[in-house]
Amino acid sequence: MSRKCIITPEMGFVTIRGNMRHKKYLEELKASGPMGNKLADLMGRQYPGQ
Repeated sequence: MSRKCIITPEMGFVTIRGNMRHKKYLEELKASGPMGNKLADLMGRQYPGQ
């Protein structure tokens, strides 16, 4: 059985939605104070999003 690596519209939607939530989460972390800002920087390096 071979895989064709086809991206369905549903998969694209989930990816876009996940990236949008990621940006909002990083903004909320940064707004929470110095420790949140540090955590947001670390997270941004590990998973920059697209």
